Amino acid sequence: MQLASSLLKRPWRWPRLTQLPLGVEITLLLVVKIALITVLAKTFFAHPEAKHMQMPVQRVEQRMLSFTTPQPATAQQYPSQDLSAKQQTE
Repeated sequence: MQLASSLLKRPWRWPRLTQLPLGVEITLLLVVKIALITVLAKTFFAHPEAKHMQMPVQRVEQRMLSFTTPQPATAQQYPSQDLSAKQQTE
């Protein structure tokens, strides 16, 4: 009887990981999460795979910042579209 009355008073909730105050528990989990993300970032994204491959900064800037006009498409680039156009006219 006592168990049934306690269930009616308080619905089910997730169990707490520790008996620390909620703010301390959340802060602790955030610190662990940030540390884990930092370790993963340093492990997988810190350094280039091939250190000997470096490009001059000026060449990269020129390539990325220059404005180029698109080249017109030719029949040699898209032969399948050229065939479909011939089939439609027949």
